[in-house]
Amino acid sequence: MFRALLTKPLIFKSAATSFIQRPSFIARHYSVAAQGSFLSRDEVTERIVNVLKKHEKVDPTKVSATSHFVNDLGLDSLDSTEVVMEVENEFGIEIPDEEAFKLQSVEDCIKYISSNPMAK
Repeated sequence: MFRALLTKPLIFKSAATSFIQRPSFIARHYSVAAQGSFLSRDEVTERIVNVLKKHEKVDPTKVSATSHFVNDLGLDSLDSTEVVMEVENEFGIEIPDEEAFKLQSVEDCIKYISSNPMAK
């Protein structure tokens, strides 16, 4: 009589946890959540170019999808950091410092933002 009471909670517990412990359930859950969450490359390009055109130290006529911050736009390292911060604000994300230092051109920013599922 008491054995039946002791085994029922174990049955419920194992049924509940076995569903979650299956890797296919977890993988499916995350893959469905991530589908369609990346911004299109065209949208990212347009928004980043607009951010740069509005920057006070950038000549808007020199901005293109292939512009290098230093070589083409004449920005120094502090200006480049400000541009990256403006890109962060535009897309509602925080770029880690080690990644931000690698962003030296519009193309670098486009690749980073296009591959970031958190960008909005």
